[in-house]
Formats: sequence, structure tokens, C-alpha cells
Amino acid sequence: MGRIFVSYHGHDEGDIIALHLREALLTAGYEDVHAYTAPGSGPTVSLPWKDSLRRELLGAEALIVVTSPGSSSEWCIWETSVFRERKPLSPCIEFFSGSQGRAVLNDLQAHRVDAADPVSLAAARDTVLQALARAGVGKAAGTTSPFPGLKPFDEHQASLFFGRENDIQRLAEPLLGRRESGALAVIGPSGAGKSSLVRAGLIPLLRREGWTIAGPVTPSHGVLPPIERPGRTLVVLDQAEELLSGATDRLAPQAAALVERLVEASRGKAWVVYTVRSDFLDELMRQAEIEPLLRDDFLVTPLTKADLPMVVNGPLRGLGWHVDDAALGLIQEDATGESLPLLAFALENLWRHVNPDGLRPPRPITRAEYVASGRVMDVLRRQADEAFALARDLVRDQDGSWPPVREAERRVLRTLRRLVAVDESGKFTRRALRMHDLRAQDRQVLDPFITNRVLTTTRQTLQVAHESLFVHWPRFREELERDHAVLRVWREVEDVAAEWTKHSDQLIAPSRLATLLGVLSPPESKFAELWPHLEETLTALDFTRDAVGLLRQSIQLWADTEVHRASALEPRDTLRMLAGDDLTVWLFLHAPDLSGWRQALLHAMAATHLLRAVLSRNAVAVRWSPDDALLVTGSNECTVRTWNADSGERQDDLRDAAGPIGSIAWSQTNVITTSAVGDVLRLSSTHAERTTRTFKLPSPPVSARLTSTGEHVLVAYPNGSVHLREVGNQHHDPADVHWCVAEDDPVGLRDADLSPDGNWIAGARDDGTISVIGFDQPAGRERRLEGRADGLRRVRWSPQGTRLATGSADGAVHVWDAVSGKVVLKLRGHERGVLDLEWSHRGDRLTTVAEDGVHRVWKIGSEPHRSGFRTGGPVGSLAWHPLDRKLVVGSAATSAVGLISTPWTTAVNRDSVTFTNHPARFAAWRPDGSRFAAGAGTTVQLVDGDFGQLRHLFDAGDLVQDGHWSRDGSLLAVVSIDRSRLPWVYDADGHLQRSPQWTKHTGTLRAVAWHPVQELFAVAGEDNLITLNSMSATCCTFRAPRKFTSLAWHPDGALLAAGCADGTTILLRLTDVLTEETQLRGHLDEITSTAWSPDGRSLLTASKDCTARVWDPVTGGQRTALIGHSDAVQAALWSPDGLAVTGSADCTVRYWDTSDGTTHPLAGTAESTDVQDLVAEARKRISPR
Repeated sequence: MGRIFVSYHGHDEGDIIALHLREALLTAGYEDVHAYTAPGSGPTVSLPWKDSLRRELLGAEALIVVTSPGSSSEWCIWETSVFRERKPLSPCIEFFSGSQGRAVLNDLQAHRVDAADPVSLAAARDTVLQALARAGVGKAAGTTSPFPGLKPFDEHQASLFFGRENDIQRLAEPLLGRRESGALAVIGPSGAGKSSLVRAGLIPLLRREGWTIAGPVTPSHGVLPPIERPGRTLVVLDQAEELLSGATDRLAPQAAALVERLVEASRGKAWVVYTVRSDFLDELMRQAEIEPLLRDDFLVTPLTKADLPMVVNGPLRGLGWHVDDAALGLIQEDATGESLPLLAFALENLWRHVNPDGLRPPRPITRAEYVASGRVMDVLRRQADEAFALARDLVRDQDGSWPPVREAERRVLRTLRRLVAVDESGKFTRRALRMHDLRAQDRQVLDPFITNRVLTTTRQTLQVAHESLFVHWPRFREELERDHAVLRVWREVEDVAAEWTKHSDQLIAPSRLATLLGVLSPPESKFAELWPHLEETLTALDFTRDAVGLLRQSIQLWADTEVHRASALEPRDTLRMLAGDDLTVWLFLHAPDLSGWRQALLHAMAATHLLRAVLSRNAVAVRWSPDDALLVTGSNECTVRTWNADSGERQDDLRDAAGPIGSIAWSQTNVITTSAVGDVLRLSSTHAERTTRTFKLPSPPVSARLTSTGEHVLVAYPNGSVHLREVGNQHHDPADVHWCVAEDDPVGLRDADLSPDGNWIAGARDDGTISVIGFDQPAGRERRLEGRADGLRRVRWSPQGTRLATGSADGAVHVWDAVSGKVVLKLRGHERGVLDLEWSHRGDRLTTVAEDGVHRVWKIGSEPHRSGFRTGGPVGSLAWHPLDRKLVVGSAATSAVGLISTPWTTAVNRDSVTFTNHPARFAAWRPDGSRFAAGAGTTVQLVDGDFGQLRHLFDAGDLVQDGHWSRDGSLLAVVSIDRSRLPWVYDADGHLQRSPQWTKHTGTLRAVAWHPVQELFAVAGEDNLITLNSMSATCCTFRAPRKFTSLAWHPDGALLAAGCADGTTILLRLTDVLTEETQLRGHLDEITSTAWSPDGRSLLTASKDCTARVWDPVTGGQRTALIGHSDAVQAALWSPDGLAVTGSADCTVRYWDTSDGTTHPLAGTAESTDVQDLVAEARKRISPR
């Protein structure tokens, strides 16, 4: 196809002139010059000559007419007419010979030429070269297609560039004004046509006006020539965003040098016009070097569908072709402003389809041909596949390594999915993504799609070029179909969030939460804290902040409401509601704050005291293995089974017994069972697999129980007599006979047990009471335990002999304190009567079997040592001497004249108690043991190590509450209920060191504690306030809706335990301020004392609810409960050898080995904060139905 068409008559002097001009043009660099008599030109043989000429004419950018005598022929006139009609704006230059008038063109200035005169021919040559240059006719070979495809239009395609006529004029307006220099940014989204507008619009226009053009170049291609030419000059930089390639904070040196030249040119030598993608503009503006170029701008907007007829048919009509109306309508349907580059590519394919060899005669192009050649969506699919392959190779792991191919592909598709939403009908639709929401690695992955015009960008956003991508790109369509539900959820949540921002009470209904979360966070087999994962998912799916906030608040409100409902139930029902169902647990774990759920679960676990509950049909007897690891049960079906005591799993079935089993004993080497049928008692060995001994009894017994070693059997009879028989003794007479019920007492006996030391027999009586009698005491001298349990069936001593456990016909289990004779714990769980029960060898657990077929293991809590002692009155305080390991006990007793306190000291081996006469409401040793502060009533006294009084410190007429020495023993802080509401601080010699800068409390001060590391002390009061003070000022405060009653610092000073009047203990973390970390709930009344273990791994709390408890500060669970006191526990501390020591208003001091709490905690898991472990543990404590 010729770029320049020469029309002439080939049989006169016109041929000489035409060929001379053709040769001159070729010499000047014009590659395509059509002259039909020149070699290689002219119509193709055997093809219609008129079609060939028409094709050549319409493909030309300029027409040169040589008028000679023979030019009056039909075809010369036809060529000129067709060109001027179809291309009225293209240059037409006429030359005529001297003897011939202007036969063809009489409205244009022509140039006379003499074919025989070399000078005249040379002048004609110069004329034509100047005219073509002025018109901007390119020298390159003619294009084979009127459409550039994905490339922008260039200057030589100006005649094919349609639809931007107004934009070209507006863009050129500031340049054609009076300003001789300047800088103009041409800004627009990717694919809007910025480069085409400048290259095929502005440059040709200015070249026709005589401007010198430098460029266009890009930062990565081409070299900017020197700008020192006369006249007006245009410097063109295309794709200015490439200046940022590889840059971080500053431009690369080569880019900076280029910008420097452009700035220099714009300040006096030339106009600088540069194109830049709008999504890069902000980053470009941050570069200081570019700031001088930020003067004028021109915004390029995408073409509209109304512009498409001219864009499509304009280039085609110049070649004699056009798209018919049906095809044009489909093209308009396919095309949008953002997909114009893809449309140009599709049109290029269409041209190659209808005119593959470039020789086809012009005609209308049909809709069917457009469909057959590939519509916009087909182009989009091919471009997407290519971009996908490029993007996949850009994906890297965090360490820079290559991920597996499938994983890389998945990440690319997941990134693309962020650009998709669904409408109300569920149809996929485009979603604009804000550029600043893209991570750098995501932007890198999406760049190939932007380059291939699959995605389009603006300054602010990024989106898909055409929605057909969702349907016609199979790879992406499959991904979207899998995520369709996710996208619908996104839309639903975003819609609700829009209303929620206006009406804060309009949250997502709980009935919808399960469905929404099921899509966003599919359930897994492993439980974990799911909110962090869900939040990451929401971010990856581009949920707005409002939508994330809506979900957060909706889930948390649901969780808090359910926890509140569950906490109002019985503890066993609370457990079932909070942890019994997979779906419910999964929903709870999505809550951003799980503290409420954890605390409720831990509280319920502790309240039930139940560790395990498993089905064990027909079990009537139970016993622990010597190491407490296994349990053995015997059934009325004569079977013996073993169970794992921790997991509740069934282990082995031992041999069948000789008859229905009455009791079991498990020695180090053997399991022995008893079976009583009538008045015959048989003992069987599972090891020997036979009956080892038979006893003839005087009458049928109510129970026959083997001792723990299996060496004796205790047989109880209805008449109240108890026989102790030696298993190895061959005589039939019992070794000892005792009466638990007097012979004249009509009340019968149901069961009996021998204390571990062999000195006491406990009998369960028909009247619901327990009689305890010394082995050598006569009947009628027994002691009756206080309280009553209906239908008693079984009674068992604890290993230390400090407790008794009873099981009743109504399914209740009671734990009695053997010292006070009172019930200290009631266990509910069995739905029918208890058949047997047994203490673990450590005394912290109790196992029961009942008629409901459920075998339960209960956590009772640490058993008190026998070495506890009684005091002369209610215990008010405890203190260990820091050096000689002696205990000070402050005993408070009420008399008519008020509160009187008397302390005692006792050696740590608990052999003796020594009395002194000094008051001790609180007792505090100085760290070096040289001073002892004792306070009670309205006085505080300072005494020496031998309790000799040194100084009377305080007597304000108000009750002293607490006192504590600083870590170095230099200061003593005291609080009381005096009206100053401030602490009193003394030095070691008793001189007052009060500071006026401390924050004043508004209520009674209850507790004080010095920090173990820093010179700080905390003060707690009933005004809901804790203050942390130095000796010069208050450093910080903490307030909560609770009255504080006790304080204790963790050994490392990081945590402060604050006991409260409602039974709660709050753990506060100290940074620059005090912040709440967790709450420990389980006590039923005011916390009276708190103490950290020396290693800081356990917290001991005492309460007016008659119990003390040991807590795990990490999990927040109760390790063990110290149950046995019959009145308020008013003091608690840790002994140097790791025992917990408690003092009570019941006039006793008790010692407790709490190590059982680390292996079998009362609530929670041993040393684990994992929710999976917590749920698993909770479910083991739920009774089977």
C-alpha cells in the first residue's frame, strides 16, 4: 500500500515528471511512493484495476497530481476525484507542464514544471518535499491495518486517528498561545489514549504549524536530542511514570539527569509535554526533582460509546470499508471507556480477518464477521492468559524464594479476586480498588495485567477493564465460582455496614452470623482463636473498615450475650452451652475478645469440681491404682475393668469375679475383689484368677470393704457392729469387733470405714448422720458430725484423715471436714444413688460410681496436712520470719471492749506454738528480720525480733487495715480507715515520711503493697481506686467498678494481684500505667488475702467464703481449692518449703501441699493457654446424657 500516490498519464511528459518526483521522494527517505509505471507498482495482473487503484488511493496519505496533455483521461480524473472526496484533509499537490493548462485541479495552487529543464525539475522536487514535510506526512512504510492494536497511534497514523478532534485542539491551545515555553502533563488512566493523543494528534498539528519536534522518547527508550534549534520546539516525553522504575525515595541517576534536561528546556527553550498514568501521579509529585515540571496539566478521559462510530468507521472509510449497523451495535455493547485498547486490538483482528492479504475490495463488514474474528472478550482472554503467565513468575515467598507453581497461580488469582464484587442478583461485577490499599507485592503481581490492558487504572483506583473477564476467562471464572458465596457475603456485610454507620444499633442478626462466618471462615477440626485469622481474611477480601468493625461488634455482642446467658445457668449446663457443641464453640472462637468466654468456662469448671464423666454401666465398686493413674471398677455382672483416670478411656477388662462385686482393693501387685452372697464373703484375686479366701459371716453384711493394702477387710452390719478381719488369718473369727451404733439405738448402719492411721471408724447411719468413734472407745461415746445427708450409703476417709466423703441415695456427694465436723463441699451430678466412692492417694480427687451408669472423677482440692493446729482465737494475720523460718500468727478475738489481738510464733516444722503478748491485726517482718510491725485495732507497734517493743507508731483512733515493708526494709507503709484517706509511711526507726503529693482516696483504705523491685507502693481502697505511689508523687492510678480489699505484687514486679469485695481477683500489668490483664473468678465472698508463690507461678487467695484457692496466672484457671475451714479464711501465705498456709476465723491454721494443682487443675489445663486444649478439657467434664 503506497504512502504517497502519484497520479499521472504515462504516455507523455507527465511520465518523466512523475518518475523524477518519485525518485526524489525515495532518495529523501519516503519508503512508499506509488507510481503505476514504476517497477513493482501498478494494478496486479488478473485483478480488477479499478479496485486496485481505489485501494492504493485510499491507503495513501498524500496525493501528487502531474497534469499533462494526457491527464484528461477518465482514470486520471477518477483518481483525483476519489482521493479528494474520501480524504479532504489530506495534502494534494499538483504539478503541470508548460504547454498544458490546469485541466484537473483548478482550486489549488499548482507548480509549473518543464520536463526538459533540470532546474525546473529540481524546483519541483524541493516544492514537493517542503509540502509533505509541512503536512506531517511520514516517511515510513504504509500501515497494513487501519487499527494499531494494543499499541498507541503514532504520528504516521494521524490520518487514521479519529474521535479526538476537540481534545487535540484543547491540548494545543496553551502551546499555540503567547508563552514560548512551559511544561504540560497529559494525565489519564491506563488505556485512556494519552500517548495516541500526543503522538497522532498534537505532534502532527504542531508540525504543520512549523514547530520542531524533539521526541517522543520514554525514560527507558530513546535519547533526547539537543534542544538548540531555531523556532518553536516541542519536547515529548511519553510514559513519564517510568522515571520511577526501580526508585524508592529518590530518582535513579539516569532519570534525574533526564528530568534536569527537561526542566532546563521548559524554562526558556521549548514546551515540554509528558504523559503520565494517573495512578502514578502522587508518587511522581513527591519527587523534588520533578516539581518544576508540575505547571500545567491536561486530563484525558476515556472515549464514550457515542464516540465509537467515528473511532471504528473513521479509519475504515478512508479505505473504502465500513462496519454495518448490526456489527457496530455489538461493538458498542462490548466496548466501554476502559476497554478501548482491547477494542482496538479486536478491530485489528477483524481487519486481518476480512482483508488477510490486503487485496480485498472494500465492502461493509458484518456482525457475523466481527463475532468470527474475536470480540473484545476473546481479546481479553488472550491478554489475560499472557499477563497471568508473567504475573505467576513474579510471585515470591517472604524469604525471596519461588513458591510452587500452583501456589503462585493461586496467589495471583486471589489478588485479582479483590477486584470483583457481586450485585443484588448475584452477578459478578467490577469493584474499584483504591491504589493505596495495595501492597507493593500485590501491585507488582498486577502490573502485567495493567500492561496488557486487562486492568485499567486511574490516579486513585484500579479495576477490571471489562466484566466479560469474569465469564470468558475460564481460569478466573472457576476461581470466582468457588468464591461466589464469599463475594455475596462481602456485599451483604458492606450493605449492612453502610446502615450501621448511621444507626449504631443495627448489627448483624445472630441468626445470620453463623451463615456469614461459615463462608468467611470455614470450620476446621482444630479449634483456635479465629478472630485474627478472620480479620486477615477480611482485609484480603478488601472489606472496608466499617464492615470489619460491624462484624467485630456483632460477633462480640453475640458472644457476650451468650456468655451472660450461660453464666446464669447451673455450672454443668454452662459447660455444655459454652463448650459442648462444635458449631457453638467455633462461633465463640471468632469473638475478638475471648476473655469473657474463658472466664465463664473456667468458673463453671471450678464450680462443678468435676474432672471426668464416662459411662460405666453396672459398676458398683471403684478404686484407684497405687499411683493414681488408673481406676478399677467392679460390676454386679462380676466383671472388673480398668480406666485411665486422666482421659477416662477404658483400658483393660480383667477376669470375671467369683460373684457380684462388693468392693475392690488395689495393692502394688494385685487387684482383690470382695463378693458377699448371704452370709458368705469371698475374696478373689485377678492376678491368681481364683477365689483366695472365703469367710463365713454371722449375718449378711451391709458392706464389706478392703483396706487400701488389701490386708484387712472391714465388714459392717445393719445392727451397727463393725468387724475387722485379717485376710491372711485362717481363723474365721474377726480380729477386732466394734460397735458404731449403740446396741439399744434403733438407727441402723449402712457403711463404715477405718481411718488411715487405724484409730477411728466412721459409720454412715440410716438417719443421715456420720458417727466417728475411736477404735478403743465404747459405743455411745461416738462423735456425730454436724450436718445431715439424706439416705447415706457410703463413707470414706481421706488419705490424711482430715476429711470424710459420703455418697447418698439421691446422688449427692458430701465432703466433711473431720476437724470441725461440718460439710465443706457438696457435689451434684449423679442423677441416681451413689453406689461407691473412693479418694485418690493424694487426697485431691474423689471418684464415684452410681446407679445412673456414670463414673465420675471429682477434683476436691488439696488435702490439708495433719500438722495444722488450733489457735486461741480467730486468726487475723500470718507472717514468716525471713531468716529463722518461724511463723507469726495474729489471732483476732471479739470481746465486750472491742477487738483484741494476740500473736503466736511456731517453728516451721510445726512442732510447737509459742505465745507472746503483742497485738497483730497485720503482721509484717522487715526483710532482715530485725523488726516486726504488728497492727490491730487502732495501733501499730514496732518490735524487735524477740518481740520486745521498740516504738508505738500509730494511734489515730481509727482501725488499722494493713502494713507492708519496702524491699530494702527502710520504709513501712500502713493504711487505716482514718479520714485522711492517705497512707502513712515510716522509716525503720518509726519516723513519719508522709508526702503531700499523693492522690487522695475517697473511701476507706484496705491494702498496701511495696513493689519488689522499684521504690513504689500500691494502695487499694473501697473507693474502687488503686494508686501507685513513689515517695514524691502518685505515678498512676487504676479504677474499676469494684471495692479493693487486698494487694500482692508478683516477685518480678510485672503483675499486681488485687483482691475485691465481690470475690474477684484482678491481675494488673505494670508498664507506664496499670492495665487489667485478666480476672480470676471463683470465690463467693470478699477476698481477704493474696500471696504469690516464691517462683511467681501460682497465686494464693483467701476469702470470707471459708476457702482459699490457688490460681494459674497464665491460663487464669484454678489450680486447686483449699477447702476445709469452717469460717472465713482471713490470712494466707506461702511457707519457705512451698506449702500454702491459711489462717481462719475458725481458730485454725492449716498447711496445704498444692502441687496436685499443676497436674490436675480444678479449672483449665495444666500450663496451656491453647483454646483447643481448653475445649477438650471442658468436654471431658461434661456429663454424658
